[in-house]
Amino acid sequence: MKVTTNKKRQTNFIVDRDDLKFFEYLYAMKSLTKKQIKRDMYTHHTDRALSQRLDKFIVGNLLTCRLCKQLRGTYVYSVTKNCFKEYLRGRGDSIVTLRSDKIYHDLLLVELRNIFLNSDFVQEYFSENELISWHNDSEPDKLLRVYSELRSDACL
Repeated sequence: MKVTTNKKRQTNFIVDRDDLKFFEYLYAMKSLTKKQIKRDMYTHHTDRALSQRLDKFIVGNLLTCRLCKQLRGTYVYSVTKNCFKEYLRGRGDSIVTLRSDKIYHDLLLVELRNIFLNSDFVQEYFSENELISWHNDSEPDKLLRVYSELRSDACL
């Protein structure tokens, strides 16, 4: 666990293991709605507690939040460069994409991921960011590198 402090806005909080998993997931997916975050990562939090947690991450410069007009004003969250440097750097050599340029498209990919992983036929799902940044020289990763070079949205 790590304490994060933002001196400009007088806030500090502890980033726990669940938060680290959330940052990894959010980076992999590029963008998520609060509904998706609650469903996939913070199922044990109330809506209010989740909102407060996300607000602390925003104030602490770990997340950004922007309005998605295509979803009738739903807020969409992404990791910041600061979050990547502080908590995700070990996962890849460089930043690939921190936030989505095609929000609606990427949010639909999150929904497809959820459907696939809840089926009996798919065991793993790798997002575009995972394919590009989180591989090494092992045999399974060499296959993933091919998908990465093709700029695939995902790999099952």
